[in-house]
Amino acid sequence: MQPWNRRTKVNALKAEVAPLKEENVELKQENGTLEEEGGDFEGQGLDTLHKSQLRELRLSNETNQAHLLDVSSPADQDLVLADLEGADGRVAAVEEWNEVLRVEIETLRAESENEDLITSLQSCLSTLESTNADLTAQLLSTQAQLSVKQNQLVRHDEEEGAKRDDREESRATSRSGHA
Repeated sequence: MQPWNRRTKVNALKAEVAPLKEENVELKQENGTLEEEGGDFEGQGLDTLHKSQLRELRLSNETNQAHLLDVSSPADQDLVLADLEGADGRVAAVEEWNEVLRVEIETLRAESENEDLITSLQSCLSTLESTNADLTAQLLSTQAQLSVKQNQLVRHDEEEGAKRDDREESRATSRSGHA
């Protein structure tokens, strides 16, 4: 690689690093804000934290690449390239880990939603059981009242029947006395 090519690549990397440094500062400020507000690190805060760490790793890696490309000897360049490959491998591992964590977070969110649904359904079941108990008590009360009314009606019918029988007997006696 010719020196002017390395310098061009170094300058290009430095130009890429500048915005990343600014973004890193912003992410650190956001992270500090999340910690101050007691952010939800189980959900969105945790995802933001991992993204922040990943960006910091990338920024550090690219900064190191820019500085190390200034090395002049081929042997040093080989060492630098080996270090860069190792750093790239670590960045890839962090990205994979970040994805695993993202999946775990989604799983936890789904489980939490399921637990909320179960709690809601248990509450509905409890309400329905209570309503059922109330309706059963009302039904038993109504049945008891109906039974009392039926007994009263039967007694009334028996009394009316006895009165009717007495009237008929009295009419029959009065007819036989006139005859």
